[in-house]
Amino acid sequence: MNCQQAQDLLLTGDVPQSTALAAHLDGCAACRRTAAGLAMMDGAARAWPLPPQAGLAKARFVAQYQLAPDAPAVLSARAKSGAKINIYDRWRLHRWRNLALAASLLICMGLALWALTTGDEHQAVASEALVDRMVDWNVQLAQAQTPQQREQIFAGHATAFAQELAQKPLAADEQALAQKLASAGSVLKTNDDPLTEAESFTDIADLLLQRMNGATLRGDTKLVRRLSRNYALISAHGLNSRLAGAQKLHGLSLERQRHLKDLLGRNVQLQERLTDILEKSPAASQREILRELGLTKMPHKHAVSR
Repeated sequence: MNCQQAQDLLLTGDVPQSTALAAHLDGCAACRRTAAGLAMMDGAARAWPLPPQAGLAKARFVAQYQLAPDAPAVLSARAKSGAKINIYDRWRLHRWRNLALAASLLICMGLALWALTTGDEHQAVASEALVDRMVDWNVQLAQAQTPQQREQIFAGHATAFAQELAQKPLAADEQALAQKLASAGSVLKTNDDPLTEAESFTDIADLLLQRMNGATLRGDTKLVRRLSRNYALISAHGLNSRLAGAQKLHGLSLERQRHLKDLLGRNVQLQERLTDILEKSPAASQREILRELGLTKMPHKHAVSR
């Protein structure tokens, strides 16, 4: 068996249990590379999830294949039996082999392109899920009643989040938010000072509003809804409760009084920015923000907090 015959069998997938083919592959490095490459391509293609149009494409190809009165398998069998095949039949056999190879390559290329175009989307979804879970984690830490509960909540997720952040490359804005959430988690674990905690939540709220403003300008309603949900959680269960607790503290030093005043001023600015975002939002984004904030109508400035 020569290289042309061996590669014809490999490319058409018509590979019987042949000692001749096995012997040829044992002695031919080029054909072994061809066989290995085809096996790798076939395995990769089978591992990918099929795009929605795959079934229709397959049905069309099979229908075209079955239109020929002499299927390639028949011609191939006649050739192997030693029967004479005229020039036209040889051309048809060669044409079908090339068509099968082309179809295989097109399917693999299509799957590769589909995987590439959907890869970014899958990565985005994964990073969003990670950040959302970190927001929930911070809220749980803020709501813990005792230092022991905080320690348990922190230990239950901190290591896993750190590993995910190291393994998953996030977009720059998502990365900044995730790092701030991780830092805030550490603060909540080791602090019971409402001023320190309020500052961490203020920084998170600021990043969320920055992203919400950008998503609103782009008309990305889905992202606006997600960011609004996270902002509502951070604001209601973190920032506002910590500011309320800080205002009840007695005997604050001048430095801590200034710190509290600064945080209250930043909170007013956050509320004004949120109202500005609402006012310039398209109707769809506006509805999503109001729904996630638990509001039924546009608030006045200084009245956004839940």
